[in-house]
Amino acid sequence: MTTPTPGGSPSGEAPGLSPDGRVRALEAAADAARAAPSVHDSRPWTIVQHRDRLELLADRSRQLTALDPEGRELVQSLGAALFDVRVSLAAAGWAAAVDRFPDRARPDLAAVVRPLHGAPEPGIAQLAAVLHHRRSNRRGFPA
Repeated sequence: MTTPTPGGSPSGEAPGLSPDGRVRALEAAADAARAAPSVHDSRPWTIVQHRDRLELLADRSRQLTALDPEGRELVQSLGAALFDVRVSLAAAGWAAAVDRFPDRARPDLAAVVRPLHGAPEPGIAQLAAVLHHRRSNRRGFPA
């Protein structure tokens, strides 16, 4: 019989870094991604959660083809969602392995993110407090 270590799991891992902690961190990261700013708040992505990773896919049905025929702003929106995933995982104490466009056979698979034990990406965890306060900016850009 194993006994939990003080503040830890029976395996001796910190509670947030356990397998269940990984799933909770992925759920929080998916929620953070859904709150990411996107072109005209279109949220042109689909998030698929697995026990060990998140997949972030382009949702072409939400691409604003009149405004963004090439899909450039769709990719920028995906980047914002991916950034929010990384921030959320760092705030939960996880390092993140990110594979961008990992499968040529699945061109809409923009990224696969796996939480890893290790030091989180420096400097981004502190942004987690404001992720749900950001809004899309529709003002024009200076020429």
